[in-house]
Amino acid sequence: MKSLMLKNIKSNFKNLARPAYEAYIKYLSSRYLIAGKYRRIYHYHIRKTGGTSLNSSFWELGGFDLQSKKQERRLIKKSLVFVHSVKPLIEEGNYFFAHSHHPAHQISLPPDTFTITMLRNPIKRVLSFYKYLTWTKENINNPNKYLEDPFIDSVFKETVFLGDNFDDFLDKIRKPYLLTHLYMFSPEYSIEEALEKILSCSAVCFTETMNSDMHSLSKKLELPLIEKRERRLVPNSVQIPDNLDKLKLLLEPELILFEKVKKELNKNI
Repeated sequence: MKSLMLKNIKSNFKNLARPAYEAYIKYLSSRYLIAGKYRRIYHYHIRKTGGTSLNSSFWELGGFDLQSKKQERRLIKKSLVFVHSVKPLIEEGNYFFAHSHHPAHQISLPPDTFTITMLRNPIKRVLSFYKYLTWTKENINNPNKYLEDPFIDSVFKETVFLGDNFDDFLDKIRKPYLLTHLYMFSPEYSIEEALEKILSCSAVCFTETMNSDMHSLSKKLELPLIEKRERRLVPNSVQIPDNLDKLKLLLEPELILFEKVKKELNKNI
């Protein structure tokens, strides 16, 4: 009986505290003014591009990293509100920094949001995803798995794409996972639509130039960002064929998009 009463008291306390907590978050968010004109920052996070490391550069401002954050969907540190993946909270806009893998065409951001995305050579990105799934399958029963990747359980279901070899993987992988750059910015996998949406981002970074891009981002946002590196996961055994012609053929539209983005951005340098 006492246990039930205590549980009810805690539940009622949480219900009473929730409006005050939400009001506090709204108050903190109303005070953000980034680089003199932005109210918040949002990262269109494309998987296996180094996006977690980019996120970690912002988490560092709140004094935490991937391990201390783990799977928390919303955190407050040093009066900074951080949101991860929850679409209603992202669209509500009461945060300093947020990120998710949700496609851009499924998210409606408030005005005055500074938007970022990180791109990577599509071939390298798919190879990295294959290695990541291989590592996940190898380590799902490792007692220390959460110390290396807090998201291993949610990723494990995607190991069904692996098959017996890399060729199997290319046959099994679903299109949104293969053409991730395109699908993030175009539901129809349109090169021109994705190009337009990517170039409309406030900042476009590249895995290959992350160090210099983070420096430029720090100056643009007037924030003391430092480059962070998270999740260097190396599988024990992974075999990548020498001939990647099949992969290159499947990735042809993304390779075209990647070169078009670089070309357009270079025009503005």
